[in-house]
Amino acid sequence: MKEVRKRIDKIDSQILPLMVKRSQLVNIALSLKTRKSEIIDPDSSLQLNMFEIDDPLLLEIREQINSLEIDEIKPIEALMILNELRRKLSKN
Repeated sequence: MKEVRKRIDKIDSQILPLMVKRSQLVNIALSLKTRKSEIIDPDSSLQLNMFEIDDPLLLEIREQINSLEIDEIKPIEALMILNELRRKLSKN
C-alpha cells in the first residue's frame, strides 16, 4: 500500500505543475480574448468601399442605384437590375 501511495504522490508531483501551467495559459488566452477588441483597429477595413473609388463604372452603378425608387420596384424587376449590375461588373 505504501508503494502505491508513493507512485500516486510521484504522479501528483508531475501533474500539478502541468495543471498550474495550463491554468496560466487559459488565463492568458482569456485575457487576450477580452482585449481583442482593443487590438483590432475598426478603421482598418480590408473591404473596399465601392462608392469611394473614382472608377467610372462604379460611379455609373452608384448613380443607377441611387436613382432607383425602392418602394416602387417589383421583386422581379429588382432581380433583373441586380443581374444587369452584376453583368456590368463582370465585364470589367
